[in-house]
Amino acid sequence: MKKILFVLCLGLVGFGYGQLTDARDGKTYKTVKIGEQEWMAENLAYKPSSGNYWAYGDDISNVAKYGYLYDWETARKVCPSGWHLPSDEEWTILIDYLGGENVAGTKMKSTSGWENDGNGTNESGFNG
Repeated sequence: MKKILFVLCLGLVGFGYGQLTDARDGKTYKTVKIGEQEWMAENLAYKPSSGNYWAYGDDISNVAKYGYLYDWETARKVCPSGWHLPSDEEWTILIDYLGGENVAGTKMKSTSGWENDGNGTNESGFNG
């Protein structure tokens, strides 16, 4: 099973939760198995020693809920050991497993979130 990091979330039939403890800082994150892939089901909150990263809204108290935001180069370097950013092919596998482009986004989107618009179902457990 490939492990995939989504930097930027109970269980329903066909999906299962697990967890990952980041050895670098001891933080534990929820993971979710969707098909044959395992994805992080929470935003990464690892603070790297270098690179470009920031808190949502430039408010450090948001890190607990949203994790850190990273530029592309930093994101490529902050994945926990054994994890990586998803390729286009891996995103396609996920989208196809969830029923295609017309419905996968709703199934991966949280029921409430950044904009609190409530139009996601989070059927996948991904909590995007």
